[in-house]
Amino acid sequence: MKLRAFNPRAVEWQRMHAVAAVFHLGHGHLDPTDKTEHGELISWLDRQRYLNGQGLLDAVRVSELDALGMIWSKHANAWERGYAYARAWAAHHGHLAIPATEKLDGYAVGAWMRRQRKAEALGADQAAKLDALDELWRLEPDWNRSYRRLLAYLAAGGTLDGTATFTGPVTATFIGVTFTDDARFDEVTFAGDAWFSGVTFTNSAWFEGATFRRGARFDGVTFAGDVLFREVTFRRGALFDGVTFAGDARFDGAVFSGFRGLGRFKRVMFEQARQFGPLLAHQGLVLDEAQFMQPVQIEASTMGLYCRRARFAGGVQFRLRWARVVLDDADFPAPSILTGIPGLANDELQLQEQRIARTWQRLLKGGISERPQLLSLWRANVAGLGLSNVIAADCLFTGAHNLDRLRLEADVDFMTTPAVFSVGPWSWDWRQVIAEERAWRSARSPRWEAPRWPKWLYSPQPTDLNPAQIAALYRALRKGREDAKDEPGAADFYYGEMEMRRHARPAAGGRDDGRTSGASLGRVERCVLTTYWLVSGYGLRAWRAVAWLIVVSAIFALVFHLVGFVSPPQPASYWSSLLYALRATLSLPDSEVKLTAWGKLLQAGLRVTGPVLLSLALLALRGRVKR
Repeated sequence: MKLRAFNPRAVEWQRMHAVAAVFHLGHGHLDPTDKTEHGELISWLDRQRYLNGQGLLDAVRVSELDALGMIWSKHANAWERGYAYARAWAAHHGHLAIPATEKLDGYAVGAWMRRQRKAEALGADQAAKLDALDELWRLEPDWNRSYRRLLAYLAAGGTLDGTATFTGPVTATFIGVTFTDDARFDEVTFAGDAWFSGVTFTNSAWFEGATFRRGARFDGVTFAGDVLFREVTFRRGALFDGVTFAGDARFDGAVFSGFRGLGRFKRVMFEQARQFGPLLAHQGLVLDEAQFMQPVQIEASTMGLYCRRARFAGGVQFRLRWARVVLDDADFPAPSILTGIPGLANDELQLQEQRIARTWQRLLKGGISERPQLLSLWRANVAGLGLSNVIAADCLFTGAHNLDRLRLEADVDFMTTPAVFSVGPWSWDWRQVIAEERAWRSARSPRWEAPRWPKWLYSPQPTDLNPAQIAALYRALRKGREDAKDEPGAADFYYGEMEMRRHARPAAGGRDDGRTSGASLGRVERCVLTTYWLVSGYGLRAWRAVAWLIVVSAIFALVFHLVGFVSPPQPASYWSSLLYALRATLSLPDSEVKLTAWGKLLQAGLRVTGPVLLSLALLALRGRVKR
């Protein structure tokens, strides 16, 4: 029988060495920093450094760890540590043109690489190590970097199917070019115009940290692979009309600045993109006729967001600041949300936003705020759309499809009615109103403020709807709130609907314009609606019903006192008559009182009028507190 010695420490060392090898395979280095995820490995590596420093670590094990790029002394070998991260970057990206702000596993590898480019006393062996990773790592001038990328593309066997010229810092023209390998323009500065019209990128395209000082055109471009425009600055805006993004498209930290700082993405196809932004566009972000096939999150700070005829097949989450939003003819078939956010996810963009926001406020004279303003849903399909923390005071709802399915969530603000008279918090007719009613009323009364629709939004400006059409809009919005079990939230829309029905009139020729839409028909119905409005505010103003109950009781008490009693209540005074009128309102008899014929008629009237007014008051209270 053979006996085999079992050494648990050796088994444990081999297990942790395997863990270290897996980490190195996935990250390209052996310097874990996340104690939450790699705490055991960090502790084990520290133990190996201690044993090696004491001369207690076997030479074979030292050799095995060296093969994984073990950093034996982080303080003494700080350069080796940075080199390990740079080597990991180069293994993944194929170059050392690392953006200055880039981090890898928490280590600022971009800042380290920039220090190496500027170092004057770099050792020969250190420079040789960097040369082995990327022989062009020293090239710092932006135009040289751009030229280096073009030479690398040609050396890799790329072909120029169209006319391509590159004239250094003045103009870069790649019209009709086909890039068959990865195209890299990291940290390039295009001092002149940059023309990429009709270009095809068959693999990945990298523009991280690039700066376009003049015009940038990418119209008609096809990006077959992933494309990165992270931390890109477009000094005079950029045109991406007719572009197809077949892979992922990232614009994290992009800035469209200057007096032409418009980011235009008309007729663009995003096939795989799920994140667009955060970005800052000084003059606006245009996504007209764009198509997003996957669920996408769009985060932007801009003075205008335009999504005319855009389609969001998988749904969209708009996370916006300052934007005036136009969604004409857009399609939201899947669950989507448009919400205002307190700040962008990118700290650098927030600092730039603070500077440009003052310019926006000065130019628009207060017509812009940090919360996004929804201006138009004309002909949009809003079946899946929800609004949250949005100003909708001037929103045009006319022509929107599935308006009854529009979700109005928290903090969606509309304009309120001008006060006729008010006492403290009480107002005769305070409520929220939509822009269409304000437009109709402002043409008939100077008390009402017309919607502030920008002149560029519609040319000519939209014509006023008639009350029956406005009532239909209110009805759809009310139904959406009621379907969401929000009765108090539906109250103002119901009030607006009834108001528009009360004001509806027959069209020319005697035919009522609301015959098929449920608007008020004929003088009799308008009289009923007017009475309903005056007495209880369509069952939504409890104080009106209570006030009328008091007034009616007081008048009936006076008539009782004068002609209503044969044997009046004692003592015989007006106040006794008022008490009797209130008891009659509640159908409480008084056997000691005998009435005249007039008194019996008054009593019958009170027994009908009183309960009706009380019921209307209770109905209004229930509508405000019902869940």
